[in-house]
Order: sequence, then structure tokens, then C-alpha cells
Amino acid sequence: MKAMVAAAAIEEGAMKPTTMVFGEHGRMTIANTVIHDHEKLGWMSFAQVIQKSSNIGAAKTGMALGGQRLYRYLDAFGFGQRTEIDLPGEGVGLVKNPKAWGRRSLASISMGQEIGVTPIQMVSAFAALANEGILMKPYVVSEIRDADGHLLKRVAPQVKRRVISPETARSVTRILEGVVTHGTGTRAAIPGFRVAGKTGTAQQIDLKTHRYSSSRFITSFVGYAPADNPRLAMIVIIDGPKDKRASGGSLAAPVFSSIGEQVLSYLNVSTDRPVTLAMAMPNF
Repeated sequence: MKAMVAAAAIEEGAMKPTTMVFGEHGRMTIANTVIHDHEKLGWMSFAQVIQKSSNIGAAKTGMALGGQRLYRYLDAFGFGQRTEIDLPGEGVGLVKNPKAWGRRSLASISMGQEIGVTPIQMVSAFAALANEGILMKPYVVSEIRDADGHLLKRVAPQVKRRVISPETARSVTRILEGVVTHGTGTRAAIPGFRVAGKTGTAQQIDLKTHRYSSSRFITSFVGYAPADNPRLAMIVIIDGPKDKRASGGSLAAPVFSSIGEQVLSYLNVSTDRPVTLAMAMPNF
């Protein structure tokens, strides 16, 4: 979600990649509740807010953007609505109208809480970043033929709408590349390719207490490659890892790397640079 908030903030001029944001040393009070970061961060650029996955930085970004503008972009990216993919049983997720938001909602949504999205919504939104700001309609079946092989229907890529400008999409892509080169997603690196993406570590709701659980998480990594000429967008989700210390960067990112390397090879996408030590495959 932080990547979408970043795209909205840059598009609206609320933030630039170089804008300095204070991390409050990892602890900030909003609406009588405390927001924490996984490390005690001080001053950082807005690009580093995303690359370090700062909850406090994301909350401040959302507040700078404002509720109405943030909601408009959430809607434009397709959250809270079906993608209309050709599969049965698609859900719409959970995106509350700003009229139903509480005092902390703007901050919470900006860092990925108080909102529920489906995997296909999230990977479609990231594909829009990869596609220079254009959201496409996803589909599975490309054509249908009868028993004699006669073509009955062919499905072509369909544009839904432009969400952000190409300039903003390229700016966000550069930030998301930093997530993989020196941020929380270094283990998502694919040798020889530029990768853009974002880690996710989300608390699950405890159905007994109706509060966020301190022991059950969903870890994820979503991204695309090659970042400069994308051929693949993918999301990896690990639901309820046994290791309570696991994160999207430690658990889901290596899976993204392993699958991504095989898929790009299958698609005959040539590497765009020599493999360096920094881009080496992680060990499982």
C-alpha cells in the first residue's frame, strides 16, 4: 500500500523523492495511539521512507495528501472493486468511504491497515506502475476454440484508465528499485535484471479480540521486472508463517526471486547487465 500512497503523493505534488521526512525515532502518537517503525529512523528522504518501509513516514505522507485525495487514488488503482478478471468468485476487498473513517484512519490506511485488498487487485495496481500509469483489465483465457479448432473468441488487452502520469510511474519505479538494491527487499533481486517491488508484513485480525494479532502475520512481496522494460508482474504471499520474526523481505522476497528468474528465462528475456555480488541469489 505504501507504493500506492507514494504514487498518489508524487502525482499530487505532496511529496518529491528528495523531500525530507522525520521518522520520529520510530515512535509517533496519533489519535491517542502509537505508531511504531521496525527501526528508530530519524531524518530520511521520501524515497527512503518507501525503501525502509517506514510506517511513520507513510502516515505523514497520507496526512500531507489528505483523505479525499488518498481515497480518490485508492479507487483509481482499483481497490474496493472487482478487476473483472475471468474467474468466478472474485471479491471486492474492503475500502471504507472517508465519511466512515476514524481519527486515525488516514494514517492507518497509508501504511496498509484498515483496508483489505485481494492479491489480483494488488498485482494489477503494481502492473499499472510498471505500465507507466495505465491500469489494465487482467484476464486468464486469451482465446476460445471449438472442438474443430475454429476460433470462437479472442481476448485482447484492455485499458481501464490512466491512474498516474508516466513521469510519476517512472519516479515510483526508481524508488521501488531502491527497495530491492538497498532497502527491505534485497532478497527479491534477480541476477542480471533490474527489479522494482515492495515488501509487505501485515498483522492479521484476531477473530476473538477483533484487534490486530501480535503473533499471526501475512508476509508478501509484489513487484515487476525488468524494471526498465517490464515483462513480469508478480505477487508472492505467505499466509501465517510459523516464524513470528519473518517478514516480507526475509520470506516472500526470495520466493519472488526464484520464480522470477525462471519465468524471465522461460519468456526468453535477456539479462541487461552482468551479475554482481550484490545481485547474487539468496539461499533458502
